[in-house]
Amino acid sequence: MSSRTTPQLLGRTHRARVRPQTVCEQLEARRLLSAGDADPSFSGDGKVLQNLSTGLADDGRDVAVQSNGKVVIATSKGLVRYNADGALDSTFGTSNTGVVGGISAAAVAVQSDGKIVAVVAADPGLDDQTKQFVVRRYLSNGTPDTSFSGDGKAVFQHTSGGSGIFGADPHAGQELAIQSDGKIVVVGRMQNGSLFSSADFDFTVVRFNGNGSLDTSFASGGVRFAGFGSDDYANAVAIDSSNRIVVTGRSGAGSIAVARLTSTGAMDTSFSGDGKVTMSQANLRLSANSLLIQSTGKVVVAGRAESTSTNQGNFIVARFTTSGALDTTFGPGGIGSSQVDMFGDDTATDIVTTFGGKLLVGGHTGYFGMLVMSSDGIRDAGVGNQGRILSSFGSATEGLNALALAPGNKFYAVGTYKGSSSDVALGRYLDFGPTVFIDKDDQTTTSEFAGAIPVVFKRSEVLPIPTRVYYFVSGTASGPGSTSSEFTDYTGIPSSPALRYIDIPANSSHVVLFITPKDDNRVEATETVIFTALSSDRYTAAPQNLTLFIVDNDTAQAFPARVNFQTTTSVGFVGYEPDTGARFGGRGNFSYGWNADNSATMRDRNSNLSANELYDTLAHMQFNGANIRWDMAVPNGTYSVHIVAGDANNFDSIYRISAEDVLAVNGTPTTGNRWIEGTVTVNVTDGLLSIRNAAGSSNNKINFIEVTRVSSATSAANVLLNSKSVVAMPLERSKELFDKLVDSSLRA
Repeated sequence: MSSRTTPQLLGRTHRARVRPQTVCEQLEARRLLSAGDADPSFSGDGKVLQNLSTGLADDGRDVAVQSNGKVVIATSKGLVRYNADGALDSTFGTSNTGVVGGISAAAVAVQSDGKIVAVVAADPGLDDQTKQFVVRRYLSNGTPDTSFSGDGKAVFQHTSGGSGIFGADPHAGQELAIQSDGKIVVVGRMQNGSLFSSADFDFTVVRFNGNGSLDTSFASGGVRFAGFGSDDYANAVAIDSSNRIVVTGRSGAGSIAVARLTSTGAMDTSFSGDGKVTMSQANLRLSANSLLIQSTGKVVVAGRAESTSTNQGNFIVARFTTSGALDTTFGPGGIGSSQVDMFGDDTATDIVTTFGGKLLVGGHTGYFGMLVMSSDGIRDAGVGNQGRILSSFGSATEGLNALALAPGNKFYAVGTYKGSSSDVALGRYLDFGPTVFIDKDDQTTTSEFAGAIPVVFKRSEVLPIPTRVYYFVSGTASGPGSTSSEFTDYTGIPSSPALRYIDIPANSSHVVLFITPKDDNRVEATETVIFTALSSDRYTAAPQNLTLFIVDNDTAQAFPARVNFQTTTSVGFVGYEPDTGARFGGRGNFSYGWNADNSATMRDRNSNLSANELYDTLAHMQFNGANIRWDMAVPNGTYSVHIVAGDANNFDSIYRISAEDVLAVNGTPTTGNRWIEGTVTVNVTDGLLSIRNAAGSSNNKINFIEVTRVSSATSAANVLLNSKSVVAMPLERSKELFDKLVDSSLRA
């Protein structure tokens, strides 16, 4: 092996085989960390070394992550579980040691119900391990699951074959996949012939039912042998979206072999004609140790390409089409594969698709070696050393055997550290999801009449899969679903915060969201809309926000504002804007209205008792038990508000009406005093003057309102904010007021 330098650490991993569903958690701050860095929140430095048997070799072979973030390791001495912080889990295993011992585990997976399934390479009490496939299932706390074959252990015995699945090198093959229906598929190698015959080894695929019994509906009595004409070793398995079983490994001394079975265990003739395909290259011995199935159905395998002259190996990654042909669109040069010299003598042992859609290959390089590629097999030159990453646990020889995604945009890598003793090595790293940020094509300042504004959600790279970006909207402008106001300043986003996400499409670097400011009649200060991308387990959100500024295009209204509440057929009154019960909206010089349609409660009494139309017309505010509110858009500031409430025909009310929650009208009408009036000075801070029913009111009605803005030249000492003056209004007084109103209207 060539001399080493201190490795550069960049990387991210996840596992090619069946993986448990992970949970999402908020990402920790990453300003000093990059994708591929060891995660310091795991065991302090992102790495754990574990010796399970003093003086004996320990080997970390496989890894699976539970939905609660705990991680289970298959080792040569049993199963080990760690908490998300890197500590051994004292709630798991024999005597709560965190370890289930007494077995040599080759592979592990976690079912959707949390039960743990392991393929066992050596198991006590079995006479001839070389002719058996052994599967153990445990409850989530590590105790045997007695609902699985009675004692938690299922065995397939090949009565006519010679040597079985497990040889001297446990990494040569034995893997499992859990189907969506809970059935368990195990792959490896067995001699398909009579005992001690010269029959060669074949790919061997066995399926168990969820209760541990052999699935005799699968293939021939629960087992399928697939031979390629020589000694064939199955090393990995995956289930595709059509429930077909794909197996890969080595055929003879130098070919990658892939087989695809139907869901019933028959050879799939739509794959290379007979369900089998091999790949070989001159002067190389090839083997595959892992595979994944892309969303397109294409099969990607990873393994070793060893020179026949030097016996030195490189990582090799190849892709096959859904029909079983070598995919010439994969890798550099259109040859369907990619070889990479990582660090001397190298073997790829696992391959996964990262959260960001890249391929991540892990393996033996003398370090924990990781290779980052595009989904089409092109090395990512922006990561590590031309896509190559070496992670070190110390100065000893190290080898990575398996990868698994973890909550929070992270991944685990497990393997072996060979120092003074051979230890299980486990690392947690930051994943290679894309970086997502929010931008705007041009300036960030716009106005109400400018139309739609493009907000651009971008990711750092074009990926073959979509990225769902969750975002949060804040700022002083009221958007759909805002709790601060029912009146929206812009449209274009979902009203429910729980639904605020947008998908960047596959094979695209961005997507555009359009928000449109509402061109209303409200005089407002410049408002802001702030977009913030939220972190996810699928990407990293850039820390900066995008702030848009919406400039108001309305001119200040001419005060005082006078509004009469009347029917659509009422004559109205000079100098007063009519309100006929419509919901809030633009009404010429002002924007005002009700928070719900109130047109059915408007009245015109046509009574001789009324001084004029102002007193003769009215709006109910509590009709049939309703509790309705009236608003007027005004610039923030101080206002004098005069309200008149009454009914020429009835005096069955208790009038209590507030302006900005300050009681403006307070009184009970009588035969002689049917109208109650009041004036208050209030301060508006949210751009809306609100008129409401106050506590203790009954059958509130309102005739008209007059709003006067307090002059800015008025000294604060002379302005009594939120003050009030309330009086009952006899009929004679109402006629006097009428005369003054007529006079002021004529002079205006």
